[in-house]
Amino acid sequence: MIKLVAVDLDGTLFGRDHKSVSQRNVNALKKLSENNVKVVIASGRTYSQITNVIKRVGVADYIVCSNGASVIDVNGNVIATDYMEYEKWKKIYDILFENKIATEVYVDGKTYMDSCFDNSYYNKALKGDFIEELKSLINFCDNVTEALKDRGIEKLSAVYVPAEKQEALENRFKEMNMAVTSSIPFNMEINKWGVSKEKGLKMLCEKLGIMREEVMAFGDGNNDIEMLKWAGLSFAMGNADEKVKKSAKYVAETNENDGVAVEIEKLIFK
Repeated sequence: MIKLVAVDLDGTLFGRDHKSVSQRNVNALKKLSENNVKVVIASGRTYSQITNVIKRVGVADYIVCSNGASVIDVNGNVIATDYMEYEKWKKIYDILFENKIATEVYVDGKTYMDSCFDNSYYNKALKGDFIEELKSLINFCDNVTEALKDRGIEKLSAVYVPAEKQEALENRFKEMNMAVTSSIPFNMEINKWGVSKEKGLKMLCEKLGIMREEVMAFGDGNNDIEMLKWAGLSFAMGNADEKVKKSAKYVAETNENDGVAVEIEKLIFK
């Protein structure tokens, strides 16, 4: 019996614009709640970037933020965290800064960025209005590493990494014992080693007394792979790449065809 459903956002619950949620998906999640199934948003985003999502969806009990570095209930109460130490993230940030890559720092549910990257915050895979929405939530600083000195953080998010730099930087960060993933094309997300949506869900399920066999999960990106492997019932979206599809138990319809709702409806009405 499924007691908890975890849903990724970009490429999974959302449409191509990374903002819109179909009414069918909303209705399906509400149906879960009516049947006493916990609804969890599992995202690479941090809390401030998800509050508007909760309003659009209208139902969620918990949020696994920043790829599992933070677990929060819908009222903003922190349940668990696994932060990256200052000395480690500063080294990585400095490397990205030297490569002139605009990078967000996620900490305590908020995002920070050096002011010098104000005009270079973009990703060609994202539409302008979505970029502006994300940008409006950033706290710009003259010097991020000084503003956040000695503080542990959830995640570093390199907004746009040129293709010719991706492999070298990813290998370098992995050699530094970091977890490197991506949720959209061209971006790079760096967490403390061992941090993942799977680990965040595990921490939450332990608190709630829910077993993995009672968890259903949906995702499409390589930051969803561990979660899809772990969940008792998991679905990669039809728009996911083959590596992600192989990590899930099943493949759902695409995000544009309401794949999340299709599988939830089967669960509720079978």
